[in-house]
Amino acid sequence: MNPSDHRATHIGKRQGLAPSLPQFIDSLQYVPWFRNLGRSNARDRQVKRIRRWQEWQGPEAGYGDWFGRFPALVREQMEADYPTRQAELNQTWNRIELNVIELAIPHVPDYDAEQDAWYGPTACVWQAGYNAALVGCHLQLERPLPEPIADQWDWLLEGHWPCDYAEEPLGYWTSLIDVPASRLVVF
Repeated sequence: MNPSDHRATHIGKRQGLAPSLPQFIDSLQYVPWFRNLGRSNARDRQVKRIRRWQEWQGPEAGYGDWFGRFPALVREQMEADYPTRQAELNQTWNRIELNVIELAIPHVPDYDAEQDAWYGPTACVWQAGYNAALVGCHLQLERPLPEPIADQWDWLLEGHWPCDYAEEPLGYWTSLIDVPASRLVVF
């Protein structure tokens, strides 16, 4: 695959479905993982932009609680809908998550595996792995990706870190996963 074609295997809000899971997995090596942290983007008007790690309020401030919980809710629903495919999904999940974490770490110099989700550099790498695994499993199941996850994925594909919601998200603390994307905080 040509590195400039990584968007051809993109699954997200703005690009559509990738042709296959193997192509999606191969394309992950071409994503500019966190190479644009804090840099301007043509879509900045759609988000609240932060430019330094210190501007991230952490997972317990703002709407960080739901920002972290929503992807887990999506995963739980996906697994509940496909109980006979658990082994297959877990294998895909682990392969993608570990791959993305390995790809992302070199681009986040302050990453520290000894830190936890309250430490921004570590949280961003782990979130990228989780989000990519969620996208890959949806692709494997040929299942529509919820718009909030697709929106986060679009930002990750552009080398940024979507790290919170800028305002109360639609469906806040409900079990709904079929909700429109809400305005993000993006580093």
